[in-house]
Amino acid sequence: MAKDTVKVILSNLGEYIQDFTLYTMDGAGNKSVGQTLTAVKVYGPLYVSSLRNRRFTTSSLNLTNLTLNFAANTDTINVDTKLSYTNNLGVRVNLSLHPDSLKIVLPNWKTGKKVLLKSSFIPVKNAIDVFTASYTDTLLIN
Repeated sequence: MAKDTVKVILSNLGEYIQDFTLYTMDGAGNKSVGQTLTAVKVYGPLYVSSLRNRRFTTSSLNLTNLTLNFAANTDTINVDTKLSYTNNLGVRVNLSLHPDSLKIVLPNWKTGKKVLLKSSFIPVKNAIDVFTASYTDTLLIN
């Protein structure tokens, strides 16, 4: 028996626990018996307000290369952390910290300049929506 797959993205749902009943229709307009999905969690602004950027722990400076160390994520699924800093030439550099990495090296970091970071997450494994923390952390490292 052949299988058929239909994918639909529902937009503008309120953030809450939702129940859905799915029906199929044949070419003659006959409706199937519904299949119910219960307790489907919809994420939105409340979830975003709970997000915190990855936690910076320590740093070390080797000549002009700044190494930043981060704590492992245990309560959320981090998918990316963007870092931005100014190098010794006064140029803004943007880097990404992989979710599995606990450290990142910022080459030619200009001493005393701020490092900005902002993290993105998914609420559950295989989620299609990525949510980003609502604020940017500023690291002051001297």
